Amino acid sequence: MNVIFLCGSLEPGKDGVGDYTRRLAGELCRRGHSASVVALNDKAVESDFAGMQPVDGVEIEVLRLSATNSWQQRLAAMKSWVKNKQANWISLQYVPFSFHNKGLPWKLGSVLKAFGADKNWHIMFHELWVGMSDNASVKQKMWGRVQRFLIRSLVKTLQPRVVQTHVQLYQNLLKNNGVSASLLPLFGNVPKVEDENIQVQMKLKDPSDISFLLFGGIHPDAPVEELAQEAGHYQKQTGKKISLTLIGRNGKEAGKWQSAWENAGLQIHVLGAQETVVISSEMQKATIGIATTPLLLIEKSGSAATMLEHGLPVLCISKPWEVAGMGNYNIPPGIVEYHPGVLENLFAEKPIVSTCNTLSSVSAAFVESLKTKN
Repeated sequence: MNVIFLCGSLEPGKDGVGDYTRRLAGELCRRGHSASVVALNDKAVESDFAGMQPVDGVEIEVLRLSATNSWQQRLAAMKSWVKNKQANWISLQYVPFSFHNKGLPWKLGSVLKAFGADKNWHIMFHELWVGMSDNASVKQKMWGRVQRFLIRSLVKTLQPRVVQTHVQLYQNLLKNNGVSASLLPLFGNVPKVEDENIQVQMKLKDPSDISFLLFGGIHPDAPVEELAQEAGHYQKQTGKKISLTLIGRNGKEAGKWQSAWENAGLQIHVLGAQETVVISSEMQKATIGIATTPLLLIEKSGSAATMLEHGLPVLCISKPWEVAGMGNYNIPPGIVEYHPGVLENLFAEKPIVSTCNTLSSVSAAFVESLKTKN
């Protein structure tokens, strides 16, 4: 199989979908397929770049098209580059804001159709539109309505043979807009590192201690004070030590979490951005992961997927975020929604964690989904 992936940017560590796409392409190459990646709107390069990028021990061919160029210039560069690839599939990794500053990529469908009219198209919807939550502003809802129209137009133009998404909510919303999509789970963005030193450190840890870990960006307005107070009360009642480790690029909300944890008399470690081996090590030593992504969107969280892949149950704590008409929602295995009083049960009996959504298993499912449409 020969697949060309299209995404917005390929700046390592700065674009989550770009990192995802590069790893998926690398795994396909490792499995004996051909895969390359085109970044259509790369703001991290001043001029176009064609070359190789390393990922997980392999090199993949990439084309990074500078966002400073016009779409006409980028189309010409894509046509020239793609012409010799002889790909039988083109996979669009769709995020509206990846291709337009305001998330309104008006020309995307026509541009892509112009160089890939004879190809089999696959679309992975990582994100859909703004304003879908019940408490969204009128402006957000109107904005989202235009984005929804552009998605329908894109699908009509490209006529993809396979459409997928990571998120049950998105699958449901796409269906309501006449687009049939299957689910392809998200794999983690940090591979698990096997290291004897990690095992030694885990053996030295008091098994009764409880260590939370929060990896990556922290969304605002999560009820962190309630969580910290509940954890602090549990520590006083039981004598078990409870700590929190913040790791990765947490953003400005990290200070709020640190204050809440310290005010509750709990220990906190703020590690910031770290190398992959350190992140994996800390996850393996932790007891429970924390994600601040709303429950209905937890399946699109690379941080949550990474923690689950490391065997951590994930406590989902966020501001209220609901979508009318969602219907039945199957909470993914290993995910627990936070509400006051949940910690005691969580500590007493950790949920079973599904570790099946690895890079290897997801890539195999991806290939199989395309093979059935060949």
